[in-house]
Amino acid sequence: MLLHLTTQYRYEELEINQAVLQLTNQYLAHGTLPVTAEIDATHAAVATVYELDALISWNLKHLANLNKMTKLNAVNLACGYTKKLELITPLEVVNHD
Repeated sequence: MLLHLTTQYRYEELEINQAVLQLTNQYLAHGTLPVTAEIDATHAAVATVYELDALISWNLKHLANLNKMTKLNAVNLACGYTKKLELITPLEVVNHD
């Protein structure tokens, strides 16, 4: 089901730039995500910096859960990113038109 969506929509590679790295470091410095979750923090930072509507993940521990979404968005707001990032599971978009 989800693979079908990847053929239906155009995708773009997003650069891990200085803004992404700085936001990643803010997540880790504030304890929003553990230091061992640097890759997850980078994923969230990319989604935030590029103002994506949502980050879709099966990672319920570090990303796709309400507690982490609240904490990440608090850091985002403190860093000047005002668009709310939604952290959701693939099941929440399977039937999306």
